[in-house]
Amino acid sequence: MSFHIREFGSELYIINELNWVPYFHIHNHVEIVYLTSGSFTAILDNTSYTVRAGDLLFVFPHQIHYYHATEKIEGYICVFTPNLHPKLKSVFRKKTPTHPILHHKQLPTDIACSLRKTFENYRREEFYSTLVSDAYLLKILGEIMPIFTYKENTADHDTVKQILIHCIENYTEPISLETLSQKFNLSQTYISRLFHDRLHTSYIDFINKIRVGHACQQLEKGCNITEIAFSSGFSSISTFNRAFLKHMGTSPREYIKSKH
Repeated sequence: MSFHIREFGSELYIINELNWVPYFHIHNHVEIVYLTSGSFTAILDNTSYTVRAGDLLFVFPHQIHYYHATEKIEGYICVFTPNLHPKLKSVFRKKTPTHPILHHKQLPTDIACSLRKTFENYRREEFYSTLVSDAYLLKILGEIMPIFTYKENTADHDTVKQILIHCIENYTEPISLETLSQKFNLSQTYISRLFHDRLHTSYIDFINKIRVGHACQQLEKGCNITEIAFSSGFSSISTFNRAFLKHMGTSPREYIKSKH
């Protein structure tokens, strides 16, 4: 499934590739990506950013995002609960960074060391090691969060979240603006404006990105193209081919060839 929603728990791991194209995420956790080599493209709320070696990407809860790398990369991804510290809860709940990237010159010189220590203690899975891991993570947050500037979440934040989750969970079904309007008791015009203002995209492009993401995963497994088109939620092969070309820049058959 191209979207996933994290509810509980934390994860911290080393990365050496980002091949989630397009692999959307929306979750209730905070996500930090720190790159030690290479570069990749990050899409946050439909805005594109380039993350390079030495940069740190900061993703807040309920931000829709996905990553794409065309080269070998190395770094860390840390996903953790916004309840890590009481003083941080309201910031993570009410705000988002105006710009989500800190470049290497803006970061503490020991950031890589702190992340490595966080990772090492997290992997030990022992009670006191977990405390040490959380302590290093809080140290990192205490150093980087004052550097960012923040903006308040809009009043329609929760409404957007609920609509996105519904789309995520039902993208293989024939959902439309009309069905969303009926379900959430909102006008189609209002929902369209939410997508345009909040995600800077149209509803149809949004839902098709999810479906194309699902199709890419199935194509890489060698599944039948026609079956994939319908199982991904498209109503016809021609609609599938047009959407795939628009979002991937190639046809499904050429995509398969490139992966092989």
